[in-house]
Amino acid sequence: MKRRVFNILSAVSLVVALAVAALWVRSSWVIDSPQIVSNHSVLNITSVRGRIEIRHYHFLSGIPVGAVSGWYTFSAAQYKDVNIGGWAFLGFVCDWGSFSGVDTIVIVLPSWALMALAIAPPTYWFHRRRKRKRRLSHGLCLSCGYDLRASKDKCPECGEAVPTPSP
Repeated sequence: MKRRVFNILSAVSLVVALAVAALWVRSSWVIDSPQIVSNHSVLNITSVRGRIEIRHYHFLSGIPVGAVSGWYTFSAAQYKDVNIGGWAFLGFVCDWGSFSGVDTIVIVLPSWALMALAIAPPTYWFHRRRKRKRRLSHGLCLSCGYDLRASKDKCPECGEAVPTPSP
């Protein structure tokens, strides 16, 4: 059961990694910016020039006129980089503050970091699968790698049952 759950999570993680890679490449030419507007706040997630910018604005006096939920796209040439300030390290940025009745939180994540997180489970899955196939083909114990050519029932090293070869 655990293996099946890990396999499913690895597949989902691989799809996420491919989506992040596509957004990363696309962000050089096109800016994608979904926005969600609620009673007193706006959540904006922007994919721009190899990073994901997450901005949350909380308005104390209500949402400004014209703020609408939706998915916005525009040319990267139209985007002006803003010096966010705050804490920054290796492309990660975190900043918060309040100005004119608007509380703001800004988090910037580099696409390379999201890609590394998303690709780790499928990479581990692939490595584990390759190791299992190699051990099966060479007659080794699946748990510890002990040579099982002389053993028929169980591994003398770890006690694991010897798998029966399928036809």
